Amino acid sequence: MRYRILVVEDHPLLLTDITHTLASLGPHLVEGVSSGGEALCLLSEVAYDLVLSDLHMPDVDGLSLVEQWPTTHSPYPALALISGDTLAILSGVAQAAKARGINVLGTYTKPFTQCCASSLLRDLHAYQQQLTPVIRPPCHTHTNHLVQAALASHAIQAWYQPQYSMVEQKIVGVEALARWEHPNLGLLPPSAFLADIERAALHETLLYNMLQQAISAQQYWHTLGHELNVSINLHTHLLNDLTLPERLYELTLSRNAKPAAITFELTENTTTAEAGHYYSGTTRLRMMGFSLSQDDFSTGYSSFYRLLSTPFNEFKLDRTLLHNALKHEHFRTALHSLIRLGNDLGLTVVAEGVETQQEAEFLHHMGGDIIQGFLISPALRHDALAQLLDQPCLSSFHAH
Repeated sequence: MRYRILVVEDHPLLLTDITHTLASLGPHLVEGVSSGGEALCLLSEVAYDLVLSDLHMPDVDGLSLVEQWPTTHSPYPALALISGDTLAILSGVAQAAKARGINVLGTYTKPFTQCCASSLLRDLHAYQQQLTPVIRPPCHTHTNHLVQAALASHAIQAWYQPQYSMVEQKIVGVEALARWEHPNLGLLPPSAFLADIERAALHETLLYNMLQQAISAQQYWHTLGHELNVSINLHTHLLNDLTLPERLYELTLSRNAKPAAITFELTENTTTAEAGHYYSGTTRLRMMGFSLSQDDFSTGYSSFYRLLSTPFNEFKLDRTLLHNALKHEHFRTALHSLIRLGNDLGLTVVAEGVETQQEAEFLHHMGGDIIQGFLISPALRHDALAQLLDQPCLSSFHAH
């Protein structure tokens, strides 16, 4: 595949070397400019696939380039960063870019070698493959009445993504994820309707529905000889209502289910109005026998202090941390430390978004055990998951 690439580097010899290196690896159109100002002009006029930029430049530096990134073309070109700075500074600029919706393919310390160029082009190819149009209504909004009706009719369903133990070599749990069987638009992912759930203040109704469906699924799997823990997302702000734990407990018992088989994942993007409500709610849930998980630990409102002061049973590692750890030593050190911290505290550590055997083996080497992601399976209906559990070939998957 032929890509159009813009290299931004103020050192003339480095600019020539990098452009020649990239051009030697395929029939790509590689252009070079010596300033961020020139790059901004070109980005406003030309649709590039990739921008590879230095950080330190005299007029418009790499960070300023990110801050002034033109929005003329959609999708934005991908970005890669090179610098003699520390990885921490490169990472900071990368985060600034990601926050602006720019896809960052990598950060590289100088010198930018042919090996780096080959790796970058492989990542660019993978990114381009993901840009295949997906048929879904990204900007479609649903009325409160329609969302309420979908919840009442269970058109919004619980699908289940397996959590796999590399040590035990079997599926040990699942996460319940919402899917909407829309009458006109087909199967919708959460990103297509969760904003409507939030706008209509229906998070608690969704929580109840997911819990009811999860219990029914557990009972179905039980008849087939499978006992699985189910994790369910609980938006942390719901703990503002101090009666919520008791009501969840009563619902669970009324369905002849065991609280110990249910894990509530506290989402990281909301919190309670008062800290006391958070600690009362989480502690009450644990006293009632439920398990607690911190979703996407180290992002949003989650913190080391909250992890230590809340009676969690587990925490989940976001895919971004894994992705960065595969490329950067300081992220690798952080990931290893977090896994060891969880193990030392007696907490289960679940790595989300695991997509390749390489990632699984990397986590296993780091001391990780439980993985969740497309490497094992996407989210499935409860009956399809039962078929997966019965497949003998699944037990052959393990990290070497």
